[in-house]
Parts: sequence; structure tokens; C-alpha cells
Amino acid sequence: MALTQEQFMQLMGGKREPVTASLASVLDLIKKPLDYYAVDKRVPLVGGQSAADLIGLTGTQSLVQDFSQGKPMMRDGIADERFIDAASMIPMLKPAAIGTGQAAKYLGKEALRQGYEGTGVLGKIAPDMNMYAVPNNSPFVPNVKAGEELLVQHNLSPEKLIAANKLGGMPVPSLAINKLNNPISGFGDISLIGSKEMAIPSAKNPVYKSDAYTKRAPSINYNIDFKSQRNLENLLSDVIEKVPSGQAKFGSLTQDYKYRADNKLLKAQFLKDQNLLPDRSLFPDDYKYGNEIDNLVNENTNKYSSWLNNFESNLPSLGVNVELYLRKTLEWCDAANMLRIQLERQDIKFIPSIREYRILYGLDKTMLDSLSKKIVIMHPGPINRGVEITSEVADGSQSIILDQVENGVAVRMAAMFLLAGK
Repeated sequence: MALTQEQFMQLMGGKREPVTASLASVLDLIKKPLDYYAVDKRVPLVGGQSAADLIGLTGTQSLVQDFSQGKPMMRDGIADERFIDAASMIPMLKPAAIGTGQAAKYLGKEALRQGYEGTGVLGKIAPDMNMYAVPNNSPFVPNVKAGEELLVQHNLSPEKLIAANKLGGMPVPSLAINKLNNPISGFGDISLIGSKEMAIPSAKNPVYKSDAYTKRAPSINYNIDFKSQRNLENLLSDVIEKVPSGQAKFGSLTQDYKYRADNKLLKAQFLKDQNLLPDRSLFPDDYKYGNEIDNLVNENTNKYSSWLNNFESNLPSLGVNVELYLRKTLEWCDAANMLRIQLERQDIKFIPSIREYRILYGLDKTMLDSLSKKIVIMHPGPINRGVEITSEVADGSQSIILDQVENGVAVRMAAMFLLAGK
């Protein structure tokens, strides 16, 4: 498992002192092979204890780990009994500490980094130690050759685990059933192990003949009403003018607000607030300017995440309200200006499918008739009929789309005439 300290803190929701955390990890690596050897359970007093238990390593490792997480070391005014284990370890740890002191000065920082990130020498040792929690010559399933035991697992990256934790769980995780000596590891450094019941077909656990992999995950969809869009546009007006294709970027922001963290306008606004926004005139083209914005934000990832949270928490006080459901918005509005998905302005596809968008955000006659009052239907055109709006609604009695488009053409002609005359 390769989790950085920052990722671990995100996942656990608390802080971890880095030096003692690293020491706890090193002690755990030493402890694992000693746990394989235990005293016969029939021996009085010490029966069943591992070698790590007998020398006090188990208690010492858990004590250091709890200390790194800020847990109290006193219980009812009495020092934790694990200090006795730690004291018994000192004679053994002292020679090792003296012998490795000079090396630690040179390799200390690198060792900490490797231990947390799972890279380099320490990073390679840690997974190997975990893989052999059951020795190759000791099968843990009766009558099955060691290494041939079946394993139920879900393999993922630290980032995906953190995202699942924020979401509240994994609604439909894909499960693999593999042999212990050939686990799946291509999707990340972490494997979640399931119970054997997850591999047994039953009414609650159906098994299918085929499998499918889809790059989909539950997410929140947002709908920003017209007034809020204007308020948000005013709020970002400075960077809209400075960022190439600013209006298009703003359109992407309001249409696909769930991907706001990747939007160039919010990145630029963050840099502007930090006095880090570069001067556009210093770059030969829009592409390199956009890359510089991305690079600067990547260098300040933690600050950007904090800024984004603060920015969003202040939006309601600035007159920007985000609504998640189309129907809820239609209930209070007097006119709905339906917009099309401008796929030609999107660098990547933000919507899994047109069908899903139609189901979630498409306006049809059934929804329109179910509202408590009649509202005016508008659309600037062109219309994606059957996507954001059905033909029955677009051509219905509540629609003023043709008048809207006709007047729009007249206004454009008048503007061109006046500009051309000057």
C-alpha cells in the first residue's frame, strides 16, 4: 500500500506526526516476520504469543503509532502499560541506533519519503513484506496448495480510495477472484480484500456470466439558475477578460459545475487572489499561457483546494445559488431559458451520455404540465431536439422560441449596421 502522508491524513481525517509515524512503520516492518513464529499454545503464561510479543515489539509499535496520531498516553492518570514494552526494547534498539546513526544522517529524509510514497528501496520492501503475511509453505486453506488459494479483491489507487471515502462508500465496486500468488495489481497500489461469502452465489449475491468495466462513478450534478449565472459572471469578470476564450470557459463552468476544480477561470481567479496570475502579454500563444496557469495551480495544490472551499462557501452571500435538480428550479421560475450542450467548446466529454443528460436535465411535456404554474419556455437556438428539450415543448403554446430567435436576428443586424457605419 503506497499512501503519501497527506493522503493518509485525508483518509483518516486527522493529523499524523511524521517522524513517529515513520518509526511506527519501520517497527511494523520488523514486527511482521516475527509474528510468524509463536509459542505453542500449551505452554503456560506465554502460550500463543509471537516472537514480537515476547520481546515487547508489538506493544512498542502500537504505542508509537498511537502517539503519532495524537492519542493520549495516560489512562486515568496512569501511564500506558505499553511503556513497559518500550523500555524492554531499549537495550536492543540502542546498538542498532548507534550502528545506523551515520547512515541515517545521509538517508533520513529519503527514507521517510520512500516509506510514505512506496517508492525506492523502502517502498519496494513494504509491499513485499505485506504479500508474505502467510508464508509460501504454510497454506491457510485446508487441502489447497499454498499460493493457490482464491482471493476476493478490489484493486485501486490511493486517490480513488480517498474519493470513495468522501462519497461515503463504493456503491458497486468491481470484484476480482484470483489466486493468492497472482493477485490483480494494475489498477493501483491498494487492494481491498473481501470475505469468502462475496464469492458464493446467492439471492443477495448474484453472479453473472459476463462482466463490464465502465469509467463511471456516482457524482452530484448541479444546475445554476440564470440570476446566479449573472452574479457569478460578474464575480469572475476580470479573469473572464484575461483568460483566452473566457466566455466559453464560463459556459463550461456553469454547465458542468461538478468539474469546477479543473476550470481555467477558477484557477485564474485563485492565482489573481494570490497575486500569482501571469501577464498574458509575456506568452507567445494561448496554449502556453493556459499551461502556465495549470502549472502554477499544481505547485499550490493545497492552497487551491482550501481557496476553492472558501470560495464556494461564500457564494450564497454573493447571490449565487446552485440547484441540483431541474424540477426544483422550474417550480419557482417564471421563464426557463433552456441551453444546449456545446460539445464543440469542450476539451473533454463531461457527460457520460446524451441519454443520461436527457433523463436528468431534459424538459418534456410531462414535466412542464406537472408544474404548479405555467412558465414561459425560451431557447437561444440552435436546439438539440430530444436532448435538453422535446419538440412538443419547443413548438408548444408556452414557447416563445421563434419570437426570441427572430428578435435576436434583428438585434444582431441592427448592431452590425451601426458598427459598420462607424
